[in-house]
Amino acid sequence: MSEDKNLEAMADAVVDSAGNSRLIIIVIVFASILTFISFWNSRDDGWMEHRLEIARQACLIAESKIQPDSLSGIARKSYYQARSFYIKKGFDHDRLVAYITNLEALRTERVLHISIPFVGIIIDVNDLGLFSGVTFAVILIWFSFHSRKELNNLNFAFEALGSNKDQMKKYYCYIGMRQVFTTPPMPKKPEDVLPWRWVMYVMAVLPLIVHAIIVLHDIGTLSSIFTNPPHAQLSTILGAITLVFVAILTFLCLYLSYKIDQAWKVAFKRIMTPDEG
Repeated sequence: MSEDKNLEAMADAVVDSAGNSRLIIIVIVFASILTFISFWNSRDDGWMEHRLEIARQACLIAESKIQPDSLSGIARKSYYQARSFYIKKGFDHDRLVAYITNLEALRTERVLHISIPFVGIIIDVNDLGLFSGVTFAVILIWFSFHSRKELNNLNFAFEALGSNKDQMKKYYCYIGMRQVFTTPPMPKKPEDVLPWRWVMYVMAVLPLIVHAIIVLHDIGTLSSIFTNPPHAQLSTILGAITLVFVAILTFLCLYLSYKIDQAWKVAFKRIMTPDEG
């Protein structure tokens, strides 16, 4: 009876460590989505910038400062887009000015300055590459510690079960049924695992993908930043350095996740291999 309680305690420890890793994966996905949305909205060719450009041109049309005869190509096309906007909205000059003022205020408050959820800290969008890199690195370090703990607990639990195959099968199924992102093969459906396991790997790589996009964008647009260029250069360099750390930590987390998968496969093979003789 005492031995069964010890085994159950070990099984619960494995389940708890897997639950912690699951929580961190959710944090990774949440942080990656929020960071990518902040980056996407801040692009020079984003929706906000396009709306502002059309509204500004419509304002100039209302003031009769633009004539289509003096334009060609893309400029002429933009003129007619602005003219359609002006006619469709039915704005007079004052309403257009108020519309542009509101858009610019929204752009400054919600796009150029990013508010960190739950903390209330505001950062400039030009520092997004640096701070997102630091945040991703911290989360991935957190994930690597818990993944290593999950792997150690899993190996220890399966080793403690020894050669008692019936007992091991019982606790294997008990632990396996309480997994979410780790999807061990089960005795009746061993083939249903692989496609779903790759989803977890993709989620673990999201910080690296998002951060790489931001850093590459920062490098590509560095020459167009005229406000405090030295600070922009320093922020871009530090963002690139954090990208290296994020890449290393991502591959470490993937390796630990792979080892966890292998531990499950070895245990599954043990419970499914017929006894000799």
